[in-house]
Amino acid sequence: MGGFELDLVVTEGLGDNSYVLSSGDEAVLIDPQRDVERLLRVAEARDARVRYVLETHVHNDYVSGAVQARALTGAPVLGPAKAGYAFPHRGLEEGDDVVVG
Repeated sequence: MGGFELDLVVTEGLGDNSYVLSSGDEAVLIDPQRDVERLLRVAEARDARVRYVLETHVHNDYVSGAVQARALTGAPVLGPAKAGYAFPHRGLEEGDDVVVG
């Protein structure tokens, strides 16, 4: 089984962080904040294309960058099936797998 890298992307002044999980030549942007270019630079530095944009929950303390990330990469947005997002996404249920790398 191949390895993976998890990069933390901090936005000062907010209580949440974003992450880039990469494995091989693929990456997932996790809980991307609005400034998605920072996350895309991390994926690019790892020579990984963004395969998915993953929202783990509804964010009440910042504007999500998921829609912008999808527009820039073409990667589908994944999120909780019951989150009630107003943007197109693939709903995930407990136990669903997301394969990367």
